Order: sequence, then C-alpha cells, then structure tokens
Amino acid sequence: MKILSIIKNALSRILKKKNGVFYINGPDSLPPPLTAEEESEVISRLETDPLSRKKLIEHNLRLVVYIARKFENTGIHMEDLISIGTIGLIKAIRSFDLERGTCFSTYAVPMIFGEIRRALRDEGPIKVGRYYKKLGIELMKAKNAIAEREGREAHIRELAEAVGVSVEEAAMALDAMAPITSLS
Repeated sequence: MKILSIIKNALSRILKKKNGVFYINGPDSLPPPLTAEEESEVISRLETDPLSRKKLIEHNLRLVVYIARKFENTGIHMEDLISIGTIGLIKAIRSFDLERGTCFSTYAVPMIFGEIRRALRDEGPIKVGRYYKKLGIELMKAKNAIAEREGREAHIRELAEAVGVSVEEAAMALDAMAPITSLS
C-alpha cells in the first residue's frame, strides 16, 4: 500500500494549480486532453524536458478517471482506482514509442485497464497464484464445453484430462476459483 500513498502524493502535487486544486467533478475540472499535434510535441520532448512528462500525465488524467469509473463497484475507493490507473498511465508514458504511429491514448488505455485489473486481482482477501487462476479458467471452459456437448456436469477426472493436469491440481484450481463465503 506504500506505492498507493506515493501515487496519491504525486497526484496531489500534479493537480495543484495556482488557483487551487482540480477536483474530478468540481467547477475547476481536470485539464482538457492535448491535441494530436501538442501530444506529439510533448512526447518528442520526454527525454529532454522533465516538465513534459508532468504535462502528459495531467492532460491524460481524464482518461484515467473515465477508465477508473468502470470499476466503481468493485469495493475499492475511487481515488485509489485513479491512483492505480495513474500508475498504468505512467508505465504507458515510459514505454510509448511515437514511431509506431499510434495515438498515445490508444496505447495507454489497455495499460491503465491492466493496472487496475491487476490490482483488483492481487488485492483480494486470499491470494491465489496466477497459475491456478489461469488453470481454473481453462477448467471452467472445459466444464462448460462438456456440459454443452453432453448435457451433464463433468467429473473432475474428465476436466483434468481435458486440460492435461492431475486430478489434484484440477481440484486445487477449482477450489481457488470458488467464491469466498463467510462463516458469520
């Protein structure tokens, strides 16, 4: 959680202006997106001008907020979602290549989404390894295919054979995919 507090502090520094602070839905909203020409100019100066990175972050925060709102009902506070999305935006800025000919926002959207999804996945109450999550998804696909094809529930042995793992591994992966239930 330390990284989130660092991002929150960075966001508050970025958003502070001479006349106060930008608020997401306030009268002084976030800065408008850059035009294509301005964006190209700012990106081309990233290596030499430290203020251009700040400007690119500021003018793309609307994009981060737009994406973060899609995850409003996930149990994570909006400002945390925006902070996490901003990490994705910063990663996009670091790895963007103007020579590819794509618009920066087109490149940044999947990175912002990915960062928020990663945080949602990794911040659950019980940590499940990516291998078991991926295996659980494959098993669920196999389960649905067998149910559709044969009109019945698949046995764990059938599922394990369908994806090429042991019955024990299949059982562990399916357990990892099960929703958490409270005893109270």
